[in-house]
Amino acid sequence: CMQPIRKRCDGKALERRVARLYKSLGKNMVKSNIMLRDSNGHRSEIDVRYGLIFRRYIECKDYSDNVPLEMVAKFKAVLELNNIPLSHGIFITTSDFTPRARQIGIRTINGKELSALERYAKKRRNIINWVKMVIVAALSLVIYLKMTYPELLKPVETALYPFLEPYNMLISKFVEPPYSYLVHHGTPFVNYAKRKTGEAIQFIKEQKN
Repeated sequence: CMQPIRKRCDGKALERRVARLYKSLGKNMVKSNIMLRDSNGHRSEIDVRYGLIFRRYIECKDYSDNVPLEMVAKFKAVLELNNIPLSHGIFITTSDFTPRARQIGIRTINGKELSALERYAKKRRNIINWVKMVIVAALSLVIYLKMTYPELLKPVETALYPFLEPYNMLISKFVEPPYSYLVHHGTPFVNYAKRKTGEAIQFIKEQKN
């Protein structure tokens, strides 16, 4: 007879962990504990779902033993009864799967693969945050120069006027008001941008002399 599968916990912690993972991967509409109703009126609960048009349905199992074929097959049946393509199903566990459980058309992610995805998501999030910081810093510096030393940007604006005109309107409407707010509230970032800009201008003046 089959040995009972040992759970590590009630599974809610893993569900939250998986939901956080897919949010950090940039997936939209990430929701937990979704109820499905098939054509026979039977209800089934999906642990995590994400996506608006191309949705993915995730089953989470925090087990200490390997997940057997029967467990994955049960999730497969739920998808089929609700007319969900098997390619849209994902089964995630903190342990591993038996060999046969990986061969029935459902994407499976074991504990090691889950940790690798989390490391990738963290690296992706750090890169996105860095890119955002660079964009904001560059934009802040340009606006500060435009507001404080417009003569420095005037030759560039004159040469690129046809291209800059729509951006100037956007800057005036959407960027300068919040920038003015930041300047008046003395945030460290703006102070840093102002300091670096001042150093650059001083260097230019020294070179001219």
